[in-house]
Amino acid sequence: MSKYGPALLLFLLPFAYDPWALDVLTAKYIAWVCGVGLWSSLWLWKKGCPKQTLWALVGLGLCFLPSLLRGPSWAHTWVPWTQAFALLWWGLLLWDVLQQESSAKQRKHLTETWFTAVAWGLSLLSVIALLERWFPSVIPWGVAVSGLSNATMGNPNHLGALLSVGVPIFFVLGGKALWGLPLVLGGLAMTGSRLSLTTAYTSLLVGGLVSLLWGDRKRIQEHLRVSSWAFLGAIGLWIFASISTPQKQLTQVNQGRGGLRARLHLLRCAAPMTKEAIPWGVGYGRFRQHFPTYRGQCLKGTVFAKAPIHTIAIHLHNDWVELFLEGGLLILPLLLWLLWWWLKQFLWSWRQLRAPAPQKEDGLSSQQPLWLLLCILGLFLQMGGTFPLQLPSVVALASACFVIVQFHNPLALFPRRTRQAIKSPHPTEESAKQESSAFSRVACLALWLVWLVVIFFSVRILRAEHLLVQGMRAMEQQDPQAEGLLRQSDALHPNENVAFQLGQILLAHEKTVEAIQKLEQAFAILPDVQVALTIAEAYVILRDVKNARLWLQTGLYLQPQHQETLRLLKRLPPLQPSRWPSSRPTSPPHSTATSLPRSHPIP
Repeated sequence: MSKYGPALLLFLLPFAYDPWALDVLTAKYIAWVCGVGLWSSLWLWKKGCPKQTLWALVGLGLCFLPSLLRGPSWAHTWVPWTQAFALLWWGLLLWDVLQQESSAKQRKHLTETWFTAVAWGLSLLSVIALLERWFPSVIPWGVAVSGLSNATMGNPNHLGALLSVGVPIFFVLGGKALWGLPLVLGGLAMTGSRLSLTTAYTSLLVGGLVSLLWGDRKRIQEHLRVSSWAFLGAIGLWIFASISTPQKQLTQVNQGRGGLRARLHLLRCAAPMTKEAIPWGVGYGRFRQHFPTYRGQCLKGTVFAKAPIHTIAIHLHNDWVELFLEGGLLILPLLLWLLWWWLKQFLWSWRQLRAPAPQKEDGLSSQQPLWLLLCILGLFLQMGGTFPLQLPSVVALASACFVIVQFHNPLALFPRRTRQAIKSPHPTEESAKQESSAFSRVACLALWLVWLVVIFFSVRILRAEHLLVQGMRAMEQQDPQAEGLLRQSDALHPNENVAFQLGQILLAHEKTVEAIQKLEQAFAILPDVQVALTIAEAYVILRDVKNARLWLQTGLYLQPQHQETLRLLKRLPPLQPSRWPSSRPTSPPHSTATSLPRSHPIP
């Protein structure tokens, strides 16, 4: 049953939600790591170590080497490293499972099982979105569509990304599965994500046009049926979206705080970072440490200067550019290769579509490669306007499509002499001996130990967020246990949110010096104007006017028109140290628990 692990993971991953986690994506990230770890352990126990493992892990280590050499704490690089690690293993094991199947019929059955799970998952997610929009009283959590974070993907835009990338899967399955397409398109319209609507329109129109104009004329009826579904789906999506979220239609793509204008503004802010990114990049996981300073200077004189959502962005809302800024010139060949690979595969699928008969040798029909590639095209489009690489459900689905397309056209990656060896699922006698060798057993044991470490620290992160949420609630209720809960969270995973909360409560307990240390730790991990203001207020308590003014100016560097910072700065010059009150305040500058922005999704 271990070969059906991907079906279960693809079905359950979008539903992973933990109400005790500060960030809903944390639960999905933990589910992603643990799910891949469990499935890989079962597969390694049954089949042994995939041959590409060693070189793949070495390459992954080299990618993160610049980050490690710059000396950040494990809190900076652990999450992106484990995400990349899980994605790498996911792809390797998908390939290995397909290779182990003894016939094309079994491989086709297996891939259809995986994609059937995707179709069911997307349909159920769409039902939730539609019920939340039209019958909110039926849903136990009773929230509107804007509250999808309580149920599914963490944000309506994240849900839109998954649904739009998954739309072509219904055409991959074909037949009765197409009757679930209107349901998914309705759920997609409910998200109000203009980028996701654009992605879905593109997939449907490109697939329909290619099938209609370049399909084999001897099978014109089949191509007409597929094209009709695609065109009707695009028209229905446009009508439904226009009715349900008219302010988020494509005619308004440049409007609002999160339209195309805002994304272009972010790109202009990131442009000066290019000098810093060449040649080695700023390091994976370190973009959010570097970008706020450039962002602050870019805000001056723009309409976004007073918009809280644009105070700081820990993601650029463009994964292509963000990957380049983090990886430098080392990542550029890989990005260009991905685009070249997709174009080459698309031409191959176009030739398959024009073939006079379906290709039965490898188990794929003439239509399926096209729609699988359109799933990957959806990921590419999403990468140009948001950060789908941080969404495990989207990455898991797109990478599965990548592996299946690549497996059925191995010449795109491998030399001609290895074609037969790759396509043949039967291991040779020599390879069978190698699988049972001592080296293979040691390698599997080492990989299991690595996975245990990965899962252990990942669960620590989830536990730390649980304690952080409990500590924040205790702060709101003025519970004396709040400090202890926050200290436990800080010991498990020292991140910017727990350091900021702990600094506030230490100020309330008159531990000003220790509070400043924690607040400066939070600022070092994620520069933010609110943290700088709180540090300045702590120095006011210590009557240190010089450092208070310095931190206020630092905050204004991040957000030039921050009103609270400007008000406090105006109070400083006329005051002398002797005029500061002799008694320290008994409450922190912010009486209620507030959290730093984890991310800023642009609708």
